[in-house]
Amino acid sequence: MNPERDNHKNRDSSIIGTWRLASFDAEDQATGERWPTFGKSPRGRLMLMPDGYMMVILTAEGRQPANTEADRARAFKSMFAYSGKYTFDGDNFVTDVDVASLVEWTGAEQVRTCRFVGSRLQFISKWAPSPFDPSRTTRGIIEFEREA
Repeated sequence: MNPERDNHKNRDSSIIGTWRLASFDAEDQATGERWPTFGKSPRGRLMLMPDGYMMVILTAEGRQPANTEADRARAFKSMFAYSGKYTFDGDNFVTDVDVASLVEWTGAEQVRTCRFVGSRLQFISKWAPSPFDPSRTTRGIIEFEREA
């Protein structure tokens, strides 16, 4: 964990609250192609707390109950979640991940560009091998709307 994450001066109150997932797209670096990662109607929540902790869960549209091991594997691949201490400096949103559905994220930093696009809060990840197809270099573009 980064001790600076415990410093509350890096907290922007404009983002504090509960947010509902509006869109979750992936963009291919080589082609510029952009597509809805979890379908056109994914579901999810982002919670940004005043104490500097965050939690997010994203799920694909059309998820079905799992009755077999293969169903459970498909269900797992159609969601992700993580939490941890965060900072936001007006441009960069950095989370020291303490719990994650993707084990390799636990103990690592997740860095996103973060900005308001109208009333939506948009996060853009860095270019990296896709967790869904490692042969492609992609980035995620995720937008949230504030819960009423």
